[in-house]
Amino acid sequence: EGIVAKALEVYGEIFVLAHIAGGLRRRNLAVVTEDDWDYQMNVNLRSGFFLNRAVGAAMIERKTQGRIINCTSTAWMTGPMNGSDAYVAAKGGVVTMTRGFAGQFGPHGIRVNVLAPGQIDTPMQHDDNDPKIVANATAACPLRRMGQPEELARAVLFLASDNASFINGATLNVSGGLLMY
Repeated sequence: EGIVAKALEVYGEIFVLAHIAGGLRRRNLAVVTEDDWDYQMNVNLRSGFFLNRAVGAAMIERKTQGRIINCTSTAWMTGPMNGSDAYVAAKGGVVTMTRGFAGQFGPHGIRVNVLAPGQIDTPMQHDDNDPKIVANATAACPLRRMGQPEELARAVLFLASDNASFINGATLNVSGGLLMY
């Protein structure tokens, strides 16, 4: 709430929130600690819940027909792999949370959607991943490459634009075909 109050103080209004937080601690299910679980939930789900709620309330109070864009992962649908069980549980929660806020805020003209990126070429993909895992995931993608951060940014811009004016509560797959449904 403090960051929202500061943004309102400086800018007077919030038109778009893009909550693109993500953090991953790879742990096999059998060894996930409460600290690991709490970390995944706090970074990937809890922070988004309270930020969405505070920004949505500010938009409603000011009658701003804004946009809120969250970020999950294709893994919310495909399931965990390589020790990402707690991460995937949190990212699945982001999808459900987004749908809840879309239903609550929609009548106020506020659209809430979520991006589901596949492999995006960021430090998180390389820092704690075995290079073979990265290579296999890249090979599994029909486009045979990782997405670039700029490509994910363009998806955010699309959902924030009037081109997406009738999209609410949706999950936009940005995976190069890694996930098809």
